[in-house]
Amino acid sequence: MIKYAKIPNFQNIGEVPIVGTHLYQFVNTTQYHNPMIMIRAYDIETPLVWHGLLFINDLEYKNLPINDVDLTEVKSILGEYKVVEDFKDFIKGNMMEYYFESFKRLEDDVYNGNQ
Repeated sequence: MIKYAKIPNFQNIGEVPIVGTHLYQFVNTTQYHNPMIMIRAYDIETPLVWHGLLFINDLEYKNLPINDVDLTEVKSILGEYKVVEDFKDFIKGNMMEYYFESFKRLEDDVYNGNQ
């Protein structure tokens, strides 16, 4: 099960604490602002993976590239998965879509992921 996966430099936080979301959180504890990987599995045919930032207080999100993240264990657990580049596409059709509907995307030049 994905809730037991390990991703180097990321802490496994587990499933989003709302029953039935099937969204799993992994937080990077080595970078400022703690970028996260979210994995959506079990409620869709092909699991989805998203990398970025959520700013809950500001109702904003930032998509980040996933190029340097080792997802070997995720692949061994899930098999095939699809990397989704935009957070809104990641949550589309999930109950969390309503929770995050007011979130706005930060433009690419606002945060570069290394600050």
